Amino acid sequence: MEDLLKKLIKNREEGSYPFHMPGHKRRTSKLPKELPYGFDITEIDGFDDLHHAEGILRSYMEHAADVFGCDRLWYLVNGSTAGNLAAISAVAEYGDTIIVARNCHKSVYNAIFLRGLKPVWIYPDEVEEFGIHGAMRPYEVETALMEHPDAKAVFLTSPTYEGIVSNVEKIAAICHKKNVPLLIDEAHGAHFGFHPAFPDSAIHLGADLVINSVHKTLPSLTQTAILKYKAHGGLIDLKQVERYLSIYQSSSPSYILMASIDCCVHMVEKGCGLFDPYVDKMMHFYNAMGKELHCLKIMDRRETGSWDLSKVVIMAPDLCVDGETLSEIFRADYHLEMEMAGPVYTLAMTSYLDEEEGIDRLEEALLDLDWQRMHRLCLPRMKEKRKGWTKAGSMRLQERCRMNLSMCIRPEYRCWRRESGVQRKL
Repeated sequence: MEDLLKKLIKNREEGSYPFHMPGHKRRTSKLPKELPYGFDITEIDGFDDLHHAEGILRSYMEHAADVFGCDRLWYLVNGSTAGNLAAISAVAEYGDTIIVARNCHKSVYNAIFLRGLKPVWIYPDEVEEFGIHGAMRPYEVETALMEHPDAKAVFLTSPTYEGIVSNVEKIAAICHKKNVPLLIDEAHGAHFGFHPAFPDSAIHLGADLVINSVHKTLPSLTQTAILKYKAHGGLIDLKQVERYLSIYQSSSPSYILMASIDCCVHMVEKGCGLFDPYVDKMMHFYNAMGKELHCLKIMDRRETGSWDLSKVVIMAPDLCVDGETLSEIFRADYHLEMEMAGPVYTLAMTSYLDEEEGIDRLEEALLDLDWQRMHRLCLPRMKEKRKGWTKAGSMRLQERCRMNLSMCIRPEYRCWRRESGVQRKL
């Protein structure tokens, strides 16, 4: 089957004059050469319609479903945000109750607001040393379902931003025992399931709907994502899913973005062979850093259990700096741009397209910074004692997790509240 990018190239070379949108008319001689105007088309003959896919786009999405191991798959050009909004809207009517992880993305809060839902908040564990959210305990989900039998769905985030993965298989079994669908925001796990070193995708572990941002960890353009479905007892109305996708996505979807998703699918279907060199690089990186770092610390499975090796979470217990300052050190002194800075850590995101030169630069920066601290050369950047930042970061996290949630997202609806189960055991 000819991929979408090749069809766009052929369409450009055929010389057909565009009396249709977009307004740039693909007149590349009069436009900045850096932007792909020549491939930017609308729903012209032969290129199908994302919202009523019956031709090539339907074929591409069916192929992608096979590659990702699901029953149905939809392209998302409005990011995982559109997928989260559509998934929640499809399973819950206005005013319904839904069980939601408190560490979910803001799009989930927006879906609750737009649909007037009654959220039952459940709380993940904490990784106190790093001041971050950990995995969601199956016990928390089971208890919430027992206390709220009217809940229409459970919505969780796995993996977290920092790569921590929940026991989706056990949680899915708990949900399906109650005939409740499980929805997973797996935005940061689009690569899951393509190599034994990665966690398996939630769609293979029993989740009913899973949202992936293919642009986050796979080679696709920013704003591209996919929504995956797998049948587990007919708990999802697919017509409702498609209805809300057409509401939350643009009626003029970008063919450049869709071509990017299609190219990404063709790349990752090569499977383990594609990811082997990357996994080897990352395993070498973690092994070397575990042996050679003395003052800096990198999060690994010992702190988190199931975890994604593509996320490098760096903390400086003896540097006496917060996450923002640590991120600034990498930027200013080593020309390395981190993904995100937390209260006491900074996060470096990697993917299989990271070259050895890039991983080596990160490794060298970590070793150099570690050496400087050992020789007391980092004191000018000192802000506060590390102990103080750890305590402050942990207190802020606990405050957010245990805050009284009686205030309503919509005043006319009551928000249910449950206490954190951090101290409970399975």
